[in-house]
Amino acid sequence: MPPSEQQEGEDKENSTLVGLWKLRSKIGDGFSSKVYLATHIHTGIVAAVKKVNVVNLAHRYRDIMTADQVRMRLNDEVTIMYELNHPCIPRPLQMLVSVNHVYICMSYASGRSLLELLGKDLPESRVGAIMYQLLHAMQYIHSKDICHGDLKPENILIDEENGDKITVLDFGFARRVESGREVKAIGWTTQYAPPEAFRAAFVSKAWDIWSCGVIMYVLLTGNFPFNNNVINWNSSTVSVVDVVFPRRVSDAAAEAVMGMFTMNMLARPSAEQVLKFPFFSMPEQSGGCSSSSSSD
Repeated sequence: MPPSEQQEGEDKENSTLVGLWKLRSKIGDGFSSKVYLATHIHTGIVAAVKKVNVVNLAHRYRDIMTADQVRMRLNDEVTIMYELNHPCIPRPLQMLVSVNHVYICMSYASGRSLLELLGKDLPESRVGAIMYQLLHAMQYIHSKDICHGDLKPENILIDEENGDKITVLDFGFARRVESGREVKAIGWTTQYAPPEAFRAAFVSKAWDIWSCGVIMYVLLTGNFPFNNNVINWNSSTVSVVDVVFPRRVSDAAAEAVMGMFTMNMLARPSAEQVLKFPFFSMPEQSGGCSSSSSSD
């Protein structure tokens, strides 16, 4: 049901029933939210239920949002997800609200966090297949004038039993980015945020591309490309990033990463343009959700 048809959920901390969803086990944990595997008591549909503590979230962002604004932001998150229909993105099923919590019920995606693969010395073909899917998903959401705003391994699931199919999670920082309109970022993860986050902090589609570059570098090397606490991103004199690649990283892979690390956000390539780099033209660079169009 759309967000305007919200239903009330129970607010008992230990309750295992939320609306008509039976919470089974916790499968994810964050600062202000927990994710549960759940089953609909009538239909048996399996889903993931994200339980957000509105009070904790409002306290964390107390300088910019009240509890009511947090609820509105969560409603926006679900509204954006309803507009997306892509195999790499979970489908929202229902949103329920209570005094202290908001519950977002969405289609269940199997797999584990991409974070668990870091430092595993992944072959380039596998990194390419993962990034191919991620960039196709970004190409799709950007075609809808939406920016994810918080891409990082923790927000990506990988299903190794299903051809390394990925699922992009957590649209909590997602924003609409229509052309000609400046949209302020709500927040970001420092290591994956682009230089502009530390200047004007306006989100854009180019923001996601930089984050994709960091993710690809980390998957290839097991390390971060640079330390945002050392580089003065606020300085107008920083026009090129100096990134060192281990010898094992191919020139084609390095070229793709550096393309995404274009400092000027206006010159940074789009997801479609990145996918035209030679590295992604290799036959093995494909994956389980590489379709760039919806099934609408």
